[in-house]
Amino acid sequence: MNPQTLPVFPDLDIFSPEYACNREKYAARALRDYPLHFYKPLNLWIVSKHKDVRSALFTPQVFSSVAFGLLPPPDDIAPRVPDLYTDVHLPSMDPPEHTKLRVPVQQALLPGRLVGKDEVVRRIANELIDTFIDKGECDLLHDFSYKLALYLIVDMLGLPKERAEDYHRWSNCFFQLFTPKVPERADARFFVPMPEEVLRQNWEDLAEANDYLREVVENLDRNPGNNMLSNLLQLREPDGSRTITISANVRNALEFGAAGHDTTATLIAHLTYFVLTTPDLKDTLTEDPSLIPAAISETLRRRGSVDGLFRRTLSDVELCGQKIESGSIVYLDLTAANLDPDVFPEPETFRLNRDNIKEMVSFGYGRHVCAGQYLSRIEAKAAYEELMRRIPNMRLADGFKLEYMPSVATTVLKGLPLVWDKN
Repeated sequence: MNPQTLPVFPDLDIFSPEYACNREKYAARALRDYPLHFYKPLNLWIVSKHKDVRSALFTPQVFSSVAFGLLPPPDDIAPRVPDLYTDVHLPSMDPPEHTKLRVPVQQALLPGRLVGKDEVVRRIANELIDTFIDKGECDLLHDFSYKLALYLIVDMLGLPKERAEDYHRWSNCFFQLFTPKVPERADARFFVPMPEEVLRQNWEDLAEANDYLREVVENLDRNPGNNMLSNLLQLREPDGSRTITISANVRNALEFGAAGHDTTATLIAHLTYFVLTTPDLKDTLTEDPSLIPAAISETLRRRGSVDGLFRRTLSDVELCGQKIESGSIVYLDLTAANLDPDVFPEPETFRLNRDNIKEMVSFGYGRHVCAGQYLSRIEAKAAYEELMRRIPNMRLADGFKLEYMPSVATTVLKGLPLVWDKN
């Protein structure tokens, strides 16, 4: 492969604030002019068209999820993270190994197993609203939706609430250390270089997490409670062996937070933003609350919490008339796919009545579709309803516009300042 002859998107810098804050503009240009292009700084392909993204997500035999892993810890820390430093992570596995670990987790998060969770969300939501309602202002992202998603996950896992902030810190460190595997590099890991001191601090935090979560999981194994980790620990195979090992459940405890905390918090913030900025939408949802799920789906399409997913080709494949060699890293641009006008007419218009909204790929597609999607929707709906019940006159702070932190794969919203008239 000669990078000098490959199709490229001129002057593209996916780590720039300009790119982060103008994803729709860049997505539209990519869809129109560069549906498949090679991004030289990271030595990977970026795929934008909906049909290509969805096809790749549905063919793991060609587009493997074994495409990323954790940056290696310093040698002196590695022995302290035996449960966390491994290649066995749900997001980066293929069938059949992925299926064995995925099915129990997915079953634990099906709608029938989540009955009553909306009431837990409402309780937490109102406790948080009580802390700022008399101020007449808040940053919805940081004062409400982040904390709501965090406290719910901690509650579901069976962790004490007083360790919630530690859990948040550990989850963020874990997520920051994930990186695609780049075959050309000797260690097959490094994607975006991380300063040595940052790498060390992240792994120091994860060593703390490994110790604490191992203790929690072992205690729940001896003394099960009414929580998700306890349920997973009790599962057995026909021969009596564990379906999911102690070590895997330590990883599960951390991965649930890394995958479902910031993403749901961002969804709640985006939903509120679109309701407050789309003409008549707030009144429409007030008059007919049955449309709130449709508003959540359109929010996910319009600006998802996950920007893209990495895959690694297991064989040569052709996309958009271009050969992609086996062993290549491919970035599936979910944001662009959801804005593809060939699938979603007037893609930048927020519409409740899209008859093909299920085609959006914000939760992924295929075997790796987000296991927590039902929980995320429950959270967003209940949180929105409580916000509007308690603070019906909320509005965006004067002069506010959406801003994002540069990031690969995730959507990192800076904040959502709101104001309202105090009673």
